[in-house]
Amino acid sequence: MIQLKYSTDWNQKLQCPVHSTFRLKNEIFKKGMHVNEILVKGKQEIFLGIAEIIEIYDMKFDDIPLCVALADTGLDIRKFKGLIRTIYKNFDYDNQIFYWIWLKRK
Repeated sequence: MIQLKYSTDWNQKLQCPVHSTFRLKNEIFKKGMHVNEILVKGKQEIFLGIAEIIEIYDMKFDDIPLCVALADTGLDIRKFKGLIRTIYKNFDYDNQIFYWIWLKRK
């Protein structure tokens, strides 16, 4: 089982039984996989629980729809893309694939 770490609880989404996370494409993520969810606050790690990946959508940066930005962070699309560029620096955004992952808490 892998750990999925969050630095911020956008929209308080991590309090919900079903929520999303937006990540760089990584073949480690598979539908049906169980993950330990961890919220990182400074040096403290808070265990949130175990979740199952129930859906994965892949998309290019330019194809990110507003619904992804709103569901994942509550930000408009311009601010969301700015945030992604801040988190993931030095990438070829024209060719990089991202995953929009939906999880259900166990």
